[in-house]
Amino acid sequence: MYKVHIGIEIHCALRTKAKMFSSAFVTQNQDPNTSLDIIDLALPGYLPTINKKAVEYGILVCDALHCTINPVLRFDRKNYAYPDLPKGFQITQQFYPLGKNGYMMIEGQKIDIERVHLEEDTAKMIHHSQSTLLDFNRCGTPLLEIVSTAQIHSVDQACTYVKSLQQKLIYLGVTQGRMDKGQLRCDVNVSLSQNPSQLGDKVELKNLNSISHIRQALDYEIQRQSLLLDQHKKIEMQTRRFDEKTKRTILLRKKETQKDYRYFPEPNLPVIHLDKSWIQEIIARRPRDPKEILDILKKQGIDEKEAQSLLTQKDLTDFYFAVIKYTERNKDVLHLLLSDVRNQMKSHAISLSDVDPRRFAWIVDQKEENFSTNRIRQWILAFLNGKNVEDQIQKAKDEQPHVSRIEEWIRQVCDANQQSIDDYRQGKKRALSYLVGQVLKVSRGQADPALVQKKLQERLNQEKEEAE
Repeated sequence: MYKVHIGIEIHCALRTKAKMFSSAFVTQNQDPNTSLDIIDLALPGYLPTINKKAVEYGILVCDALHCTINPVLRFDRKNYAYPDLPKGFQITQQFYPLGKNGYMMIEGQKIDIERVHLEEDTAKMIHHSQSTLLDFNRCGTPLLEIVSTAQIHSVDQACTYVKSLQQKLIYLGVTQGRMDKGQLRCDVNVSLSQNPSQLGDKVELKNLNSISHIRQALDYEIQRQSLLLDQHKKIEMQTRRFDEKTKRTILLRKKETQKDYRYFPEPNLPVIHLDKSWIQEIIARRPRDPKEILDILKKQGIDEKEAQSLLTQKDLTDFYFAVIKYTERNKDVLHLLLSDVRNQMKSHAISLSDVDPRRFAWIVDQKEENFSTNRIRQWILAFLNGKNVEDQIQKAKDEQPHVSRIEEWIRQVCDANQQSIDDYRQGKKRALSYLVGQVLKVSRGQADPALVQKKLQERLNQEKEEAE
């Protein structure tokens, strides 16, 4: 058996309006080459400027990952020739990263974060059978690269690390984190060794854009390297890509070294000394991360499984906390969000940013008026579809029989069904359903089933206590 060592580099596209070093807008789903300027195209006579918001986002991430933040902001040139890089170099932070020596806890294990640094993205290459096209819209988009040490030792742990980090970045508000949109991309370094304390020669798996691809690429690469080592062959340091069709990793190029990139300080950007009070001001505004939110939900009496389900969608989580400012029925709110609301969002493309949390809470609070969960769900769905539910609710209130009438119907049914009452007291649950049905029959469908059951149980339990 060989010890597996995995290190992961996350490239996170930051959610800024402008690009890293130019004033061009960051766009999604725009026509090719419609959001760029002279800096993105490397035309002569330009000077880059640093996107302040990208630096703020970088500081938030460094703090969330317990990194030491470097108050001196410097950039370097990474030189290489490739069609997607019009300047012939990438502006990055090779020598002085924004953050270093951080960590992240994954299932009780501490995974060290070696560095967190800012850089710019490249253009997008679109391959056809006879040609390759370039879309420069992505060129210059602010990226944050997060580099872990090789402390991950299984495929499952690698996938959990990426999912957890993705969730953390989304909740920090620095990215939308869509892997399918290229907003989060992974380079995975994997090596095998017989000595658990030593790393083998590493192979880099480039641009993995989904959790399933990470899993499949690692499964294949670990098997490939194991077979080579079994045959006493040397593992060559190289860069490979994952082929989605064959589920195999394929050689791209021999592994470059730092010397190949001829790094040197970026001469067109000044060294900036960040004010420590400004850094602290940014950190003070940092949103709660998923772990902190999970602890809050547990204190509210929410089951951990349900809480984790809520946390998978930030918009649902944000809306939950917005709604419970106006109601104490937090569990009812949670159950509606995890079922009807989530389903409605998928099928009707509803955005919760357009939904008034105060009105949502008011509808949920109609349970206090003895309306059933079913009725509340119907009103919530109507509300989400833009219908005026106030009139529906008022009409239901006008038609709803008074509690005293329901209690009278229950008395009539109990007087006429002593055998069913005895059966219920002996633990026969069907007897209760039968009695509820009889009350609904007597009321001619006017009574609410949930309220009938509640009042009927209260009566039967009270009579049982009095008899004892």
